Amino acid sequence: MKSSINQNFFSKIGLIVFINISKKIDISILKKFVDYIFEKVEDIVINLEKLIPIYLLYYEDLIDKEIKLANISKISNVVHIGCGSIPSSSILIAKKTGANVTGIDKNPSAVKKALYCISKYSFINNINIKNAEASDFAIEDFDVILISHGIDKIEIFLNILSKTMKNDATIILRTFSLKQGDLSETDLFLKDIFKVDKIVNHPNHGSVISVKLLKL
Repeated sequence: MKSSINQNFFSKIGLIVFINISKKIDISILKKFVDYIFEKVEDIVINLEKLIPIYLLYYEDLIDKEIKLANISKISNVVHIGCGSIPSSSILIAKKTGANVTGIDKNPSAVKKALYCISKYSFINNINIKNAEASDFAIEDFDVILISHGIDKIEIFLNILSKTMKNDATIILRTFSLKQGDLSETDLFLKDIFKVDKIVNHPNHGSVISVKLLKL
């Protein structure tokens, strides 16, 4: 019992630290640096299993908003592009909605670690992790397409996706906003190839936003 209380206490402390760091960093300016840092953090956390619950807690509020934004339910077929070593989004979506989730990552080492991670949470039946390039992966069967920030050649990929996605599919793109929460200049191309349906801000995650995109 005491061990459980201590773990919950340190989980909350760790969550507060993550949130405070996110709020103070201007992610739009330090994007590449932040992507690198989070990649390294995941590599550390995956080897310290007690930190994994903290990492999941950090993303929980963001995922709750995205589930609502995309109307994800048990019958949804979801793909998460750029799932990383700790597929927190895939785990949380599967846990909260019961949806079938496929996480893909181009890094074989990240995929190996992600498979180990989900085995610890017993979600093997409704989460698949695959090693694949986003541009080569068959997207047309998915209802919801979640795209993490940090994807290479994102504009080229999204142009391809706009033509290959299902007519009624929903894209949730994580990106970085202006201070007002609007699309940055580098993301204005989205309006040319998609219907930008809604933008949700995440105050606990700095300037990260989730943009709901629909097919034109």
